[in-house]
Amino acid sequence: MKCANWFWAGMLVMVMLAPATAQPQQDMTKAIIVTYVMKDGTVSYVNSRVVYGYAPNNVGNNDFMVNLLGTQGASLGSYGIGDPRILYHEDGADILDEVEFTVILPFSSDAQEVRIYDRDGTTLVSSADISGTVSSFCSQNPNDPDCGEVAPPAPTGIPLGTGIILAGLVLAFLGLLKRT
Repeated sequence: MKCANWFWAGMLVMVMLAPATAQPQQDMTKAIIVTYVMKDGTVSYVNSRVVYGYAPNNVGNNDFMVNLLGTQGASLGSYGIGDPRILYHEDGADILDEVEFTVILPFSSDAQEVRIYDRDGTTLVSSADISGTVSSFCSQNPNDPDCGEVAPPAPTGIPLGTGIILAGLVLAFLGLLKRT
């Protein structure tokens, strides 16, 4: 009876330690940040970069429509943004003459161009070629799964946690056989 208690205690310890040996997956979600300057009603592209993180969900804003385009002009997404000239404060709001603002978009290795349209969605306000930013990021990060690199093959064999548990079971079984 004592051996059975030790056996189950050992199994419990191994089951508790198994999750600690699991390898966490690294979050590879990226966003494209595009910076503009708006002065006297004209929007000018400043620069762009790729960062790790999530693009915000701007569902409620629609003063301007931002379209992310891929190869051959294919739409990768359309997003609404608020008017960056409006500065809200406790007493109301002011409209600025000149403002620098950023648009944060979800990353796609196919992203080529960002177009900003007025509220109506037909008047083009600004266009920015971001293909160089995306290709530069991918060339600097060739192992990134979103940059066209084939994902590494899935590990074969028994996972480490399962292997530890099986080894414990075999050792416990052998210990029981030895005692009888």
